[in-house]
Amino acid sequence: MASFKALNIESDDESVDEVDDTKEVQIEEALKLYQNALKYHSQGSQSYGEAGAAYKALFESEIFRYPESLSELRRNELYGLASTDDIDTYEAAAVLPAATIASSESAPSTLPQILHLSYKNHGEYLLELTRRARDLATGEQESHNSENLQRVRSALQYFVEALDKDGKDRDLWRRTSSVASAVGSQRLARYCLETVLDQQSDTSSGIPMPASILDSLAVSDYMKITDSVGDDHVSFKQPKLHPQASKMLAALAEPVEAPSAAMQESRSLADVQSQPFVRTTLGPLENNWVEVGEALLRQFLFERDAFGHQTPSHGIAINIKVPQPTQVEEVVPNTLAPVPHTPTLPIRQAVDNSAKAAIDREPSQSVTVAGTDDDEQKQPPLATVDEPTNGEGVKDASDAKEATSRKRSHSSTGLPEGTDGTRVRSKRIRARDTATDGPPVNEDAAIDPVKQYEEQLQPYAQADDILFETMRRLYKKANIKHVPSAQVLREATYFDSATVTSPHPSLTGGFDLAIVDFQYALRAKNGDLARLLLASGDLIDELGSNSPQAGLSAILGHAKRSSAKLSQKPRLSGNDGVAAFCQEINDHWYHVQEAAWQWVQCFLRPGCFPADDSNTFDNNSSYTIHQWSDAHKALLVRMIVNLDDFIYSSVLQEVEGSGFVGLSSKSDPSDASNSQLSSITEMIQNLFELHLDVYSLIKHPGSGVDQNTQILQGERLNRWSELAHCVLEQFVTNQEESKELQPLVLRHLWATTFHLSVSDNVAQDFVITCLEDVKSAVERSEIPIVELQNNAIMPEISLAAMEREISKLTTKDFFIRIFDPSQSDPVMVIESLEPVLEASNADGRSQIQSTGPSDNEEVAMQIGADRNDDSGAADGVQSSLARVSPVYDELFKFLEHGSLTVKLSLWQRLRAAYYTIDYPSKILSCYLRSIETMARELSSVTYRESSQEQRLFIFMKALKMLDELCQRCIATIEENKDAFECVDADHIQSSLGALISFAGLLQTFNIYHDALKSGQILTPLGESTSANIVPMLANKLQDSQIRLWKLQYLVFLECLQQEGESDSLATEDKFDFLRTVHASIGIRCFCKGANRIFLRLMKKEMLQMTSLEDGDSELAQVLYDQYGLDLFPNSLAKYEHGCPPETLDRKTALSLLDFVLIQASRVNTKDLPKTELKGAIEKIHGSLPKIKSTEGMNRNRSIYRNKLKAPIQPLELYNSLDGVGGLPFVHVTPQEAPAASKGWYFLMGQLALSRFRTQRRVGPVPTEDIMLAIAFFGQDLEYRSDKWETWFRLAQAYDVQVEEDVMWSAEGLNNNSSDIVQHQRSAIHCYTLAVALAVNSADFSYETSSKMADMYYEFGNRIYSSSREPFAMKVFAVDDFERTYSGEQLYKRAPFMPLRPYAAWKFAAALFKRAIIGKPESWMNYYMLGKCLWKMHSADPENPKSPTVENMLEAFIKAIKALPERKDRQYPVLEPHYKIVSVVHKLVERSELSMTEAVEAMSATSYAQGVSAPLDDDEWSNYVLLILKNMRSADKSNWHHRMVARAAVIIANGPDEESAVNGAKQELMQQILTKTMTVQVWKPENERPGRHFVYTFRYSSFFIKLLVLSDDRANLEALARRLRRKPNDFLDHTKLWQELCLAYLQLLRRAGNVPEGYEDIVFKSITSEDFSKRAPLVEAWSRSPSNTSSLVDVLRETIELKKLNNSLMKSTLIDDLIGDTYALMYGTVGTELEANAEAQQPPNGTQEGSSTATATAPATGGRESGVMSLSNMMNVDGIADVSSNAPTPTPTNNGDSTAPKPRTRGVGRRELRQAAEAAVLKPAGAPVPIKPQPIQTAESAKPQVLMEIRNEGRSGIDESAPGSVHDSADDESELSELEEADDEILVRPMFPGLIKADSDKDKEKPAEKEEENKGHEEGSGEKDD
Repeated sequence: MASFKALNIESDDESVDEVDDTKEVQIEEALKLYQNALKYHSQGSQSYGEAGAAYKALFESEIFRYPESLSELRRNELYGLASTDDIDTYEAAAVLPAATIASSESAPSTLPQILHLSYKNHGEYLLELTRRARDLATGEQESHNSENLQRVRSALQYFVEALDKDGKDRDLWRRTSSVASAVGSQRLARYCLETVLDQQSDTSSGIPMPASILDSLAVSDYMKITDSVGDDHVSFKQPKLHPQASKMLAALAEPVEAPSAAMQESRSLADVQSQPFVRTTLGPLENNWVEVGEALLRQFLFERDAFGHQTPSHGIAINIKVPQPTQVEEVVPNTLAPVPHTPTLPIRQAVDNSAKAAIDREPSQSVTVAGTDDDEQKQPPLATVDEPTNGEGVKDASDAKEATSRKRSHSSTGLPEGTDGTRVRSKRIRARDTATDGPPVNEDAAIDPVKQYEEQLQPYAQADDILFETMRRLYKKANIKHVPSAQVLREATYFDSATVTSPHPSLTGGFDLAIVDFQYALRAKNGDLARLLLASGDLIDELGSNSPQAGLSAILGHAKRSSAKLSQKPRLSGNDGVAAFCQEINDHWYHVQEAAWQWVQCFLRPGCFPADDSNTFDNNSSYTIHQWSDAHKALLVRMIVNLDDFIYSSVLQEVEGSGFVGLSSKSDPSDASNSQLSSITEMIQNLFELHLDVYSLIKHPGSGVDQNTQILQGERLNRWSELAHCVLEQFVTNQEESKELQPLVLRHLWATTFHLSVSDNVAQDFVITCLEDVKSAVERSEIPIVELQNNAIMPEISLAAMEREISKLTTKDFFIRIFDPSQSDPVMVIESLEPVLEASNADGRSQIQSTGPSDNEEVAMQIGADRNDDSGAADGVQSSLARVSPVYDELFKFLEHGSLTVKLSLWQRLRAAYYTIDYPSKILSCYLRSIETMARELSSVTYRESSQEQRLFIFMKALKMLDELCQRCIATIEENKDAFECVDADHIQSSLGALISFAGLLQTFNIYHDALKSGQILTPLGESTSANIVPMLANKLQDSQIRLWKLQYLVFLECLQQEGESDSLATEDKFDFLRTVHASIGIRCFCKGANRIFLRLMKKEMLQMTSLEDGDSELAQVLYDQYGLDLFPNSLAKYEHGCPPETLDRKTALSLLDFVLIQASRVNTKDLPKTELKGAIEKIHGSLPKIKSTEGMNRNRSIYRNKLKAPIQPLELYNSLDGVGGLPFVHVTPQEAPAASKGWYFLMGQLALSRFRTQRRVGPVPTEDIMLAIAFFGQDLEYRSDKWETWFRLAQAYDVQVEEDVMWSAEGLNNNSSDIVQHQRSAIHCYTLAVALAVNSADFSYETSSKMADMYYEFGNRIYSSSREPFAMKVFAVDDFERTYSGEQLYKRAPFMPLRPYAAWKFAAALFKRAIIGKPESWMNYYMLGKCLWKMHSADPENPKSPTVENMLEAFIKAIKALPERKDRQYPVLEPHYKIVSVVHKLVERSELSMTEAVEAMSATSYAQGVSAPLDDDEWSNYVLLILKNMRSADKSNWHHRMVARAAVIIANGPDEESAVNGAKQELMQQILTKTMTVQVWKPENERPGRHFVYTFRYSSFFIKLLVLSDDRANLEALARRLRRKPNDFLDHTKLWQELCLAYLQLLRRAGNVPEGYEDIVFKSITSEDFSKRAPLVEAWSRSPSNTSSLVDVLRETIELKKLNNSLMKSTLIDDLIGDTYALMYGTVGTELEANAEAQQPPNGTQEGSSTATATAPATGGRESGVMSLSNMMNVDGIADVSSNAPTPTPTNNGDSTAPKPRTRGVGRRELRQAAEAAVLKPAGAPVPIKPQPIQTAESAKPQVLMEIRNEGRSGIDESAPGSVHDSADDESELSELEEADDEILVRPMFPGLIKADSDKDKEKPAEKEEENKGHEEGSGEKDD
């Protein structure tokens, strides 16, 4: 059989197993040793000795001996090969570091960590020792190399052990690879690097993650190793399973293969002789120029720096990959579908094709992005491997085959697992690989992905449409026409240059090309945009404000030019001619420097580019024909800089051999061909220009290049300049003038002039003169323009370029003066710079030129006026114009063609000047002008004509500066109230136009990001991106958008103010602006960005907006986003915007009170605790500032508290109905109590009160909410006392407190009624003041009328309840409020007459009548009015002013008619029906109503229908009983008890007393009292609190009378036990208990026929000696089994009643009955027993027997009823001594009459009570006598036998004998509370010899007697079940 055990019981016999914590202790000790070793290790070389000792102690600890601490190979060696399940378990443990290894004892989670870190750090320690030993080694200490090599190998072994414990430490894998390379194991090094790359590609999502720095380094190292062995690189690009460290241990355990000659050269610690004639093969490389050039440069640097003591190779071979013929060169990235509108046809077709490809792809359904590392989509098979040549150092085919036959994992080779007997991977790992594959796609069930994406993005598109349409409408008022359209922005975002034309610039604010560049930057894999935007630093400060030199450098053109026109030259293809070049290198024996020089000549020497169309490149170089990429040019510059010496010597050698005069030994230059000379000359010029380009860039102050590098590059430039000048001069001299030479000559002149401009110590005038000469030469030439698209500083040679340079140099002095750091006069800067910038910004050069000097003077005068410098302002401006006028045209020319950096630098310099003079308005203007400048630049023709690289640079820089400018503008506006003082309407219009254009530009990122999140496109992942780069970039751009929208709103506000729009229209416009922006950014969950500045702006603005249609919902949404406050009246209006809530500050909480009060007023007060508003209100209340109470508030508090404690004056009650009443409060200002002045504490009180009243209570609950409500209402009254509703709600709070005090227990009514009375008094005072104030000040609205009706009803209910039981008019008493009066003498009396019951009912009736006026539909109003009228009528029926019967009955009839319709499963309302029946019945009994009138009144209740009307008075009672029966039938739940009680009373008043009593008992015992005498009276819903206990008292008292009349002693005994146990269930419990005890004693006397006072009659004349003789006989008789006397039962029950009473009632009457009963036994039975005893004694033994009996009796009495017995312990009344005048009893023995009479002692009451108790109860703890007494000898062994018999037959005893207090009334009955402690006494039978199992005597007994004996036995021996 199953056994069950309770969860909450803890057995004492359960033992807790001791936990073996030995392993934990050992791990803790090892951890201490590890920390100690780490400490010494970190201290450096001076503590290496201590560190070694510490590591030694660490590895000697016990944890390294655990089986789980060993490697897998070591465990297999020691314990054998593990099973497959063990292997799976171990691999699972290896994957999870915190998991435990399968062993006999689980290891703590810290064990693998300690092992891993210990091995790893000790390996690092050994490497540091090796490094230190190598640094200290000298020539004589080379013998230590072997020791160092051994130490490195040991470090490698420790690294291997560390990787065995944690195979996910990628940094340690790469570290292990380096150490393996050092010891010569390239195979192991390669394996480690492949592990690093495998772990990078092993992602659960299947999406390739971006490569980190560690990945890039690993790739670089891996390529070096594979290049050195001639193997391919495909292994690290294929996704593999994560390798285990144990596999690497197996690989390490195998013998290391013999290294080849190429591998021997890479050893750093082994001295290996290099092989002669070595040819190094580079590759396999990608088939492009950059890849080949990088390899050549890397090999050159590798050999030059002698890395790893590398011996230079003798030749170079290049191995490249040949692409497949079908390989797609370029893939358009991330073609998107416009949402939600239908795009143009080409875009739609592209989307459909990509979607179909995504569906057809098996098995992952993921679209591969161009540029990822997916080998199946991108990597072609290799065309060639290492070329097998002759024995000149190149590996043969066998070596190549052997190099590619290394071990590969199953996942990389594609082989099935376990086919060759190898170890099968675990099930978990195999499941992990297949988990991401997903189920196969069912093409038939596939849905249209385009439609699916449109549905997902529909909410975003809708929000964008509303946003920009709203902006178009609002900005139209500011004459801004070019507002972007959301649809056009979506189309621009999905722009595809191959299929769709660019959108019209006017539809995108002129930002169409900028949007395309933006999308390209977002989709680019290089992450340049993210790096720039996420980089720290302030570009604004770098533009000239904080660094004048940097600004000047930007002005003078030292920075890279960004205004070059877009060249039409073709772009250099990445792989065009690469194969031919490599073939050329492989066919000849080229050194690495020669190969690199050949690579450079392919691009700089005419005719050397290996192209198919050789005619194009015969006379031109790639430098002049192609457009190079930035990477290609950067590589070429690195080549010519690093190989400059070799290149210069090679060129010089070729020049010397070409026949140049002065440079060649040849005297006749005709020997050399013109083509060769031309080729050499142009190549030298190309090199000269590139070196000039490099030098000019590194001369820039912000380049970060050190001075030494600049000097070295300057020297290179000088010698190339000289060589170019000399060669070109000789070449031109020897050639005839031709048009072909003009470009070369112009280039040289231009380069030489530019060289002079960047050189030091060259006069500016000389440079300008040279420029003029070059300009003249250009004018004379027939070539309009010479393009040098690959040169940054001189991209073209034309007249326009000449003019720009001349203009720049001409204005150089002006800008030097502007940016002079020593210039301390900001006025000069402002007067000089502002007119030029303002005119150029307005695009008004022609405008200003046409206006003439007068207008210029007006502009200058305006500047002076703005500076409030009236004195001398005009003179200063005129002088300024005079200084500027000579270069005015040049300045405009310069700014017209200047770059964005130039213009922004000037604006920031002007801003810095205004900042110096503290002019915030002009500072803001400069910031706004800067934004306008950037917007104009991105939409300019110059931007469109620039190359893509230049545009991206300009765009990303502008995007970075836009965010900085927005931040500064916002800060300036918020810090200065007059920030827009100098910003006119035109300025605002242009600024708003620029801001909305940028907003549209940034909105395209939102569209792109939406598609990214929905899965429409994949994240662009490249080599320089990381996993979190997209979220970081998104956060940055979203923050920028939020700042941009806030700045737009601030400027828009100024626009509305300047236009003078009406307040209502302006409020609506502001609301529309904020709402639409919030909706757009909120739906994308980034309104929390930028530190929530937009949410704060919205909160501030919307709190000031009123009377808006949706303003409250929008403000609630803002507060929900910012603080998490749910203030929505309707939860459907709430949207989740993903904003974590922030802490609510006190100031904000105070500002939100008005809005919260408005929102709360829209919700029903009863429903408020159930809504989300409750939590928001409590949160705001907790954030409110604590207000210190003022003197006025303290005074008001004292006034109203004293009022609530004062007695109730009837006159105040009456006056309140006329509006008279109030308190003299002190005025408190709103500043002293801001929260109270808004009504906040009233709301909090209502919330607390409603929370308590609406909770479902089934028992007593804490009343903290009531106390809170009272406190809050009190705080509201401290501010003002004229709010009637506050008094009303405070009265309700006190009413609820009274209800809670009397609802669940009568303890408060019986013991602590003073608190209840005070609460009633406070409630009545509050109601009185509320009525008085409401009559005077309440409005006449429907809501107010309803509240006042409730107030009248509750006030009347309070008055009526206080007048009725259980309160009984105590609250109106004035006895405790007596005052001292002085007349003829001092006296005390009540201050006024208290309210009488009749007056109270009359006042309550008046209140109910007013409540009926306000709520005529409420049946409770009529019902309570009828009750008041009934009480008034009953109190004084003869009074003619009393209510008539008709008025009273009319009220009840109206109550019945007003009852609500009963719904299904709803309990019926029976109170009005019962009340009219009860009242009519009483009126009939009083003869105040005739039978006909009574029946007519009864017809008002539906329960009288179907009941026959009575014909006479005798049938009336039956008629009423039938109606009551119908009501009881309707009460299915038996909640109502009044009908039962009324029926019992009617039955009890029947003519036949006996049948009436029995009928009433039966009626009550059907529902109110159970068979166990449990009073079951439930509280109906509409019953007043406290009446429940009144009814229990009445019903119990009535039932006691019935029990007495029916002589039912058994039920009365059971009722006594129940009543005594439940003192808190009855009102006046003591009074009820006393009544029950008197009735019970009456029944006991009647049952035993015990006369009163018989104790005195019997024992008055008996001495103690005589009593002690007879008492044992009476005791023995009473315990005899054959005793059937009722006196014994009466005595026993009386004693039990005394114990049950336990001094609750004075026990005098109980003691009297005990004494009288025992006296009757003593006087009647005792005399007979004594006579029989004397007759049975032998004649000669009389004296002896008498003496024996006399001696025995006291002993027995002392034992049976000793002092320590339970009966004596319960005696509290003391001894009642016999009176001294009592007659002396007659002696019973015949003694000598002559003997002197001793002094007699009478019998005391204590002695009598002890004897009585001994006669019926066996005392507890009575010792077993050694010699049993004669009265016990016969039955001494019976109790145990009888106990067994009774226990066996207990199940058959179902009925209890009546009349015994020992009978158990029910399963839960008990004898008394006091006997429960002694189980032995209760279990033992009282009369052991009473029952004999086999006695014939028992068979002869009557059945009644047998049942009675059984009842006695059960009552005395059984305990409660």
